[in-house]
Amino acid sequence: MTASTLRNSLQAIGLACVVLVGPSFAAAQASNTIFACVQNSTGQTRIVAAGEACKNSESPASWNIIGPKGDKGDKGDKGDKGDKGDKGDKGDTGATGATGATGATGAAGAKGDTGQTGAKGDKGDPGAGLDTGVIVGQALSCSGPMGGAMVYVAGQSFVAVTGADGAFRISYVPPGTYDIVVESAGGASATRSGVVVTTGGIASAGVVNIDNLGADTKNCGVCGNVCQPGQVCSSGQCAFNCTGGTTVCGNACVNLASDNLNCGQCGNACTNGSMCLNGQCGVVCPIGTVNCGGRCVDTMNDPTHCGSCSTACASGQPCSNGICVAPQSGPGALCTTNINCISNRCEQASDGNMRCISAGLSCGSGPCGGTPAPNGVSCQYPGSGTSCGPGQFCDGAGACSAPLCNSTTCPTGCCSNNVCVVSTVTACGSSGNACVACSAAQSCVNGACVVTTKPNGVACSAPSECTSGNCADGVCSNTACAQVCFSANLPGRVGICSPVPAGQTDLPGCPPPAACDGGGTCQQPVAPLPVTNVTYSFGGPGTVAVSWPLSTGAVAYRVMAKRFSDLLVLNNLIVSGPPAIFNGLPLGVPLFFSVEALGPTGLASTPISGGVITLGP
Repeated sequence: MTASTLRNSLQAIGLACVVLVGPSFAAAQASNTIFACVQNSTGQTRIVAAGEACKNSESPASWNIIGPKGDKGDKGDKGDKGDKGDKGDKGDTGATGATGATGATGAAGAKGDTGQTGAKGDKGDPGAGLDTGVIVGQALSCSGPMGGAMVYVAGQSFVAVTGADGAFRISYVPPGTYDIVVESAGGASATRSGVVVTTGGIASAGVVNIDNLGADTKNCGVCGNVCQPGQVCSSGQCAFNCTGGTTVCGNACVNLASDNLNCGQCGNACTNGSMCLNGQCGVVCPIGTVNCGGRCVDTMNDPTHCGSCSTACASGQPCSNGICVAPQSGPGALCTTNINCISNRCEQASDGNMRCISAGLSCGSGPCGGTPAPNGVSCQYPGSGTSCGPGQFCDGAGACSAPLCNSTTCPTGCCSNNVCVVSTVTACGSSGNACVACSAAQSCVNGACVVTTKPNGVACSAPSECTSGNCADGVCSNTACAQVCFSANLPGRVGICSPVPAGQTDLPGCPPPAACDGGGTCQQPVAPLPVTNVTYSFGGPGTVAVSWPLSTGAVAYRVMAKRFSDLLVLNNLIVSGPPAIFNGLPLGVPLFFSVEALGPTGLASTPISGGVITLGP
């Protein structure tokens, strides 16, 4: 039989595999000590001669052949009849008598009595064996208990094979902290680290799931948690596998270059009406203006940003149609348009030329007449009966001029106190119309006050406030989001109608004890199925390990130790799976244990009890 065949045979009955090598074994017996090397990765053990070095992949181990000295035996039965006693001593010489014939030899003496039993010997010294403990647990997959799996202590030679219910027990383990490895027949493995063994104690490795719950899309994080189409399971969490230049933020694929809720990075939301442009939150300016350092500017008329944000006109130069023009002139200077004049008044003078007219020399509202002044910058009257209206002045020739601010002199702005100004939210207008102030809910766009709408994800109280026309759950949303178990105001998904996470309620459509399932459906709570049977195993005095098969729909189990005589609950444990370890139970008292399966909403199954037991010392 090969070593592999022997190992598999031993595993089938739950024994550790030890490979015995002839000469080394004989030598070890001769020295009353067995020396061995243990393979670190598999736990396989081979016997070696005393002093023989182990390989780098092995660890040394040794055992004493001679066991501990036994206790003093009980008084033995009465012994068999003793052997014939020795011949007695020769008698004293009698008085000298007449010499006679020599007498015949005397008969043998009678047999002596049997001597008394000797005193009882002293108790022998303690043996050299180690104090040990027990490791118990259960191996399973999301399909159910995993029978026939190999379980071993990493780096040690302790091996067991799971039963049909996935339960395992490893005995005679020295005190210490160990990693327990469960390996299926198909090669999949899982490790439970940090199992602490104490002298005479039962250490629980708990339930060891062989499935990779950190990456399995059908069992992501917990058994039965199926990720949505297009999602991947990463570290036990379902997330979208985003394509096309998008990135996972929460449970959504977003474009960090343009997403107002995740601008440049997840969670960086643009506020105060700004929008995400190329991964940066910025101001969105009305048509005809440009964002220059966070301020909307009319680069056609702004002397500090003339033609572009980076171009500023020289001191005293105005900006006209995006070009810095000559410095403004005083009264009497030649001009071509109002912007050339300090007074913003360029008119035809009495000499026939266009000249700057002083703002203080208007004749006002009244009769005009008289003789023009030779420089064209003044008007003289008394009058001819012609009256000028508001914004007009006497031209010095007995006539009234056109208004200073009009559609010709102010084609892109509005008129404020008869002066052409750049249209803003506080002075909004165009084509020389009178400026008006927009309300707080309005912006000035192309010279008109319009209602400003909000992007998705911004707080709202009515659909009319939102660009999308949808105000749901207190924020502007991409849809009306009226379905039960959907919300537009979830963390990381504000403004995007999404399913409410599993286990949460959605009032008023899905109130407790019902809960959303994470896929947009409201589910009523259902109690898990009860366990099918309850079994016990025993450790030190007053210690019991309770085990049971896993139940469908359970997320935890309530295990109670009860006194049989009056059903008094002595101890109550909530565990994620078998076994449940009870310590300090009373001795000599009939007890039994019951197990209830608990669902995710707290509903419990019918309790199932095991048999009645009485613990001894």
